[in-house]
Amino acid sequence: MATIPVRGLAAKGVLRDPSPYELDLDAWSNGVNVRFHANKAERAPIFRTVQDALPSEPVFCVGYEPSTGYDTVMTMDVNGRLYQYGSSTYTDISETGHTNETDPRAVTSTFLGDVIYINRPDRAPRYYGPNSTAFANLPNMDSAWTARSLRAFGDYLIALNVTKPTTWTDPHTGLSNPGGSFPNLFKWSDLTLIGQTPGSWDFEDPTTSAGENPLEQLTTPIVDGLPMRSVFVIYSENSIWGATQTGDQEIFSFQQLFSEGGMIAPNCAVEVDGVHYVFGPKDIYRHDGVSKQSIIDKRNKTTFFKYLNKKNSEVCFVSYVPDLDSVFFCCNSGDPNATFKGADRCNWAAVYDIPGDTWSFIDLPNVSSMSQANLDTVLTWASAPSTLTWGTVGGTWYDQQNSYAKSTVLCSGALTGLLTNSRLMAYDFVDKGSLTFPPCTEANPPAFMERIGLDLDQMGSDLATYKLIRRVFPQVVVYNSVPVQVQFGGSMTPSAAPTYLPALSFDPTVQYKVDGRTGGRYLAIRFTVNTLDDFEVAGFDLDVTDNGHR
Repeated sequence: MATIPVRGLAAKGVLRDPSPYELDLDAWSNGVNVRFHANKAERAPIFRTVQDALPSEPVFCVGYEPSTGYDTVMTMDVNGRLYQYGSSTYTDISETGHTNETDPRAVTSTFLGDVIYINRPDRAPRYYGPNSTAFANLPNMDSAWTARSLRAFGDYLIALNVTKPTTWTDPHTGLSNPGGSFPNLFKWSDLTLIGQTPGSWDFEDPTTSAGENPLEQLTTPIVDGLPMRSVFVIYSENSIWGATQTGDQEIFSFQQLFSEGGMIAPNCAVEVDGVHYVFGPKDIYRHDGVSKQSIIDKRNKTTFFKYLNKKNSEVCFVSYVPDLDSVFFCCNSGDPNATFKGADRCNWAAVYDIPGDTWSFIDLPNVSSMSQANLDTVLTWASAPSTLTWGTVGGTWYDQQNSYAKSTVLCSGALTGLLTNSRLMAYDFVDKGSLTFPPCTEANPPAFMERIGLDLDQMGSDLATYKLIRRVFPQVVVYNSVPVQVQFGGSMTPSAAPTYLPALSFDPTVQYKVDGRTGGRYLAIRFTVNTLDDFEVAGFDLDVTDNGHR
């Protein structure tokens, strides 16, 4: 044999379901806290501390951007209290007379006409407008009515999977009605003007547009819903329906879109360019309302769902990160690569890169929610704190002039022995990022990418041949002169774990190769950076010789 070039390392991403010896040379068999973009494999962004030592565990966060003001971040804690982060302050803005209570079910939110609504299934929805100083219970809706999910569509608020009081009196007719749980109910408010909340939810009042419709054909409860252009898509546990505005007094019409699919928990779908990316109970898929396609099958589906903690599926959520053009499918997992085992929130995310059609995986530090917001971190020489470490600050002084950029923000809960505090965090590259918040050391495990099972049959080798690696020539970019750790090795049988040489430090600013002698019938290579530094791997050459048949 000779020197074997391996290039295009962003083409396939991580593929954990196929046998590694059936993969192309440019595919990775494993990797954590890395991503694949622009024809290179690189370290994924890290978690920075925006607000440390929160007074209680956060379970939800959402960015709020009224047209008359600046972005803030709204959070809800485990007791149902609501907080606002803005201008480096964290303030309790719960409704008057709030009573602390816990509920394990997912929290949903929506934004309509400059007003943000946050809904927890055990209590009345709450709202906050551009002139509010605190949240308040949604008016004109019986406080004993609750919903699994609250969303906006057009000029209406939509309540899904509604629970009504045991008995309730209609304010328009004065008649007493039986209540209870209505898991298949789609309920909408009257038309809502900008800056206002709905004036009525009374479906029996002919002077309003409010209404409700039970989807009688559903065999499982409604989980959540999400707009898709002119259609509001309704997800039950195992099917998908659509609601469209009729333009007449019926207001909405309903039709089944797909008989298979569904959603695993609320907040488990996002819309990107008219397409929904959905975390289902048995699959991860996308659809446009007409056609539906799995995006994880035959690549990582078996492994991902094998370790998914289905008992704790209520904590699952999906988030789109525009800066990365990637969708994060977040869950609680027992994956052997996961660092934050024992977490009660999300400790793992499968990340789908839309333009590259590739998968990667990252650790999540007990995360319950992600959103987008302008964190407004503009610094000057005078305002920069003396404790700031320039080596871990993202971006440049030019970045500090852009006070309107949005960032990914998330909330993280404390975890015994691993995460000391509950925090509000941001997701940003180490050296290539733009935020000045300090990295949270305990929330950022090492990054690695690995390929095992290299039998080199693409190069004409056979499975009886013992291949000996003598040198590796990595094409690597590092930052802050922090070297990459390179390991290579091999195994004699297809199912045996590879035996690696000790890690070899490679600094591409002064080196062009790493030397070592090891091998087997199946070769392996691994790149690792244990510190909080960005790195990129564009390719590598393997100097391999044929060492005979054994």
